Amino acid sequence: MTHNTPEGMTAFTFAQCRKIFEIADGYADDNVIYSNGELNDLPILKFVRHGNAAKKISGCSFEIPSTTRGRMNFFLSSSDTHVRIGQQTRIIASFRLWRKPTVTIGSHVTVNNASFIADKSDITIGADCMFSDDIVVQSSDQHGLWDLESGTLFNGARRHVTLQDHVWVGRSVKIMPDVTVGAGSVLGTGCIVTKDIPPCSIAVGVPAKVVKSRSSWSRLPDTLNWREEEFFKEAKKTSYCSNTDS
Repeated sequence: MTHNTPEGMTAFTFAQCRKIFEIADGYADDNVIYSNGELNDLPILKFVRHGNAAKKISGCSFEIPSTTRGRMNFFLSSSDTHVRIGQQTRIIASFRLWRKPTVTIGSHVTVNNASFIADKSDITIGADCMFSDDIVVQSSDQHGLWDLESGTLFNGARRHVTLQDHVWVGRSVKIMPDVTVGAGSVLGTGCIVTKDIPPCSIAVGVPAKVVKSRSSWSRLPDTLNWREEEFFKEAKKTSYCSNTDS
């Protein structure tokens, strides 16, 4: 498969990457990592073959800037998988990916420990999001659900999970398929998110419910950084702050 190299980046085939990273034999050499630095500049990467190892995975791309830090383990069972990581991220996570999924993570995102699961689905994480640990982003069911009367599959459509910019995901949160979390929102510890969360909201519980609107968060306990100041200014100008408290 022919890949279009993103501007300012260099393409490194898995044939080259095997010298640096742990890559299972189930991956073809045509898979590509794109980076704007050298392979030695990248975080710890591991690629594990999930499922039938006899058929090699090919046509995959991983866009990982040299400013990325952390450790990422990829478990793939599908060719044509595409992952894009933004600038200045720190990510400790596992990615379990089936049936041509996509994962896009924005710039200045920090992930302390999370599992991203995509099966015929798309995960999109906006800029400046913060993930605690023991988090699961479950963007699909992974197994079929059937109507016994008609014999039809009713969860076969492509699914998604979307987090807009500047979302704080608390410890042990679970985010379920077909959910959008609005910009500036907070997901409290241990909540299970099954429905959309409006922007600038605090949601807690099982299932997650909004307990406060017109609110957001900062990385430091009593200070805003420049990105947060800019976000707050823009949020006040938009409909983000038009919700009423729950």
